[in-house]
Amino acid sequence: MPEGAVVEDAGVKSGGSSSSSKILLAVFFIVVVFLSYRFFSAQSPAPVYAYGVKVVSDKPLGEYTSAIQSKGLTLLDTELRGGITCNFELLAALPRSLSGYRISVEEGEQGIFLYEKEGFIKGMSEREVVTACNAFVCIAGNITCPSSVADLGKVFSNVDELNIVLDSNGGQSGGMAYAELLGVLGFMQAKKIDVNKDNVISDFELNNMSGNFIAIRPYLKYNNTCRPQPLNNLVERFTPDENLTVECSLLSETIFVLNSSENKIVVEDSNIYIYGDESHVYPEAVIVRDALAPDWVRALYQVGK
Repeated sequence: MPEGAVVEDAGVKSGGSSSSSKILLAVFFIVVVFLSYRFFSAQSPAPVYAYGVKVVSDKPLGEYTSAIQSKGLTLLDTELRGGITCNFELLAALPRSLSGYRISVEEGEQGIFLYEKEGFIKGMSEREVVTACNAFVCIAGNITCPSSVADLGKVFSNVDELNIVLDSNGGQSGGMAYAELLGVLGFMQAKKIDVNKDNVISDFELNNMSGNFIAIRPYLKYNNTCRPQPLNNLVERFTPDENLTVECSLLSETIFVLNSSENKIVVEDSNIYIYGDESHVYPEAVIVRDALAPDWVRALYQVGK
């Protein structure tokens, strides 16, 4: 074969190889860009806000809610005061399992961060952590909460009387919710009397409660009639007239625990309304408990002071 033909054939082959390389390089570049976009998009999902708290989730929240309800939560230890309160709240309000969805409570930018293998509840302070925890329980527990759960802790400020009303049809869970909230109101009462903040109520403080006293008034609700109930705790002994009743709608600075097919917490005027069925009313009460006094459950179990 003539020598020139060989050179020409080699030139054709060389040109085709060069074009193929350029095409392959272009395809490779496009694939890398696409995969990089997918990778970083997956790593940085757009945040949403639920009940006033930022939520970052790598898939629809409903998928995590269903998984938590079916498989439960696995809680990791934390030394944060707000984290200890949060773990108690999660234990009381949501199903749990050693092989469930893992949740860690950490210090950091406030928010709820949910990923395939593990979720995080974060805040920079005790209040921020507990607020984020409240929002998480609202989401995972299928509970409709106020647009800002942080507002729950601000409802009762500078009051001299607090009421709690239990629906007479509240059932066992309603009774548990009522007892839990009566306990936290008593804690709030005692904290206000403890003027030197030593966590001990002295005889001097008990005898000089003027200006530092919050009266607690429990009621049972029958339709729209509320009947006062007796109260006997460390600070106060109250025995109502047996025939005394009040119209429930006239009460203010009140927590209402109401039997309902709707599962929601509502702040209206100066009242908190807890509506719930047998499965939800107690978790709702736990949310309110920790919003009102995040340190109550730690004081009760003497941990994380």
